Amino acid sequence: MEEWRDAINNITERLEKGEQLYKQLMEARPEGADLIVCPEHLGDTIWIAVFASAYLQEHNCNSVYYVVKEFQNEMVMLFPDVGGTIALSNEEMTLLRTYMIVMRLWNQNHIIYAHSRADLVYKDNRFLFVQYPEGISMADTRLRWLGVNGNYMPSKMLQLEDDQDTELSDMFGKAILLLPTAQSMQSIPKAFWKSLVERYLDEGYTVYTNYNGFKYEYVVEGTKPLSSTIMELARISPYFAQIIALRSGACDLLAETESNLSTLYCYEMPERGIVLNPGDVKWDSIHLLTDRKEMYYYQYLPGESDELISVLFEHVRK
Repeated sequence: MEEWRDAINNITERLEKGEQLYKQLMEARPEGADLIVCPEHLGDTIWIAVFASAYLQEHNCNSVYYVVKEFQNEMVMLFPDVGGTIALSNEEMTLLRTYMIVMRLWNQNHIIYAHSRADLVYKDNRFLFVQYPEGISMADTRLRWLGVNGNYMPSKMLQLEDDQDTELSDMFGKAILLLPTAQSMQSIPKAFWKSLVERYLDEGYTVYTNYNGFKYEYVVEGTKPLSSTIMELARISPYFAQIIALRSGACDLLAETESNLSTLYCYEMPERGIVLNPGDVKWDSIHLLTDRKEMYYYQYLPGESDELISVLFEHVRK
């Protein structure tokens, strides 16, 4: 009974703080602008930012401002149709998200909740968010959240200013960058990554693991850790001979750059084998973010690690 009381008191306090934040957004909203709240991870925010133009066309508002987590702020402003941002800390975004879900404020007061509809439920002595299943592609889902109808193509992120940096080219031109972890994708066994690294080291490449100290991350054996902000990652990624990443939000960001990117999925679709064509993973529309040639998609299948490593190595920039 005491645990129940503590949980109720906690959620009540969170709702009160979330309500304060919501009211502050109402007061801060520029005249004639709509606010789009992006409460989730990097990839989710990118997929909302690329449809800023579609939102403006559909809803005929003067401008659209994005409410984002602080670390996403600079990146969102690289999308030309975003009029501005309001940056919140992770804690503030969690409080705002809680309030908007509980009060079901999906689209009121010119403030749009740009993620899956959800309910707050009490389970195992704590409150959890339970999201409604979607069942359609990433692009179509995001358009639906924004109340946009029709066939709109994603906008492109503005390119970063310097596209030729001799120092970065010298540093990473003979290097591979691995992104072996994701919050929303089942992991590939560490033994695969270790074997992959051994192949590249034998061929004379330096191999890095993108590692920023998050709980779900680890450094692959034989690699050097590389810590970066998301904007630093966007800037340096085109200089690597190859980037190999488990499907994550970072892949959406890298798709907007000139990176040589190989994306790995661990869902089993054996009828398609290791090599995937754009669109094979029906819910994932990452191929719509780019028209570049250096974008490759692969499926990790247990027992076929050697074959996958060989195929990956074929696409290293020489």
